[in-house]
Amino acid sequence: MMNRTTILGIQVTDQCKDTAEIQKLFSTYGCSIRTRIGLHGSEFENCSPGGLVLIEAIGNPDEIHNLRNKLTDIHGVLVKSMEFSL
Repeated sequence: MMNRTTILGIQVTDQCKDTAEIQKLFSTYGCSIRTRIGLHGSEFENCSPGGLVLIEAIGNPDEIHNLRNKLTDIHGVLVKSMEFSL
């Protein structure tokens, strides 16, 4: 059986008003998330509500696909992905 790793780049823009839903999805799909890195967005010295989250997702490809789709459905969230077969 081939192992697959998916890297999700999740951009939370300033337009996103539902960050609690994003956190809920991370908790719901927590068993598929091996690594999560949050990069806080900022402009100069003022904090920005936006940012970037990098997820290393493993396991069931359908679960990872569902997570990606649900994140994409949130207004103000953009998702890009890369897949690696090991």
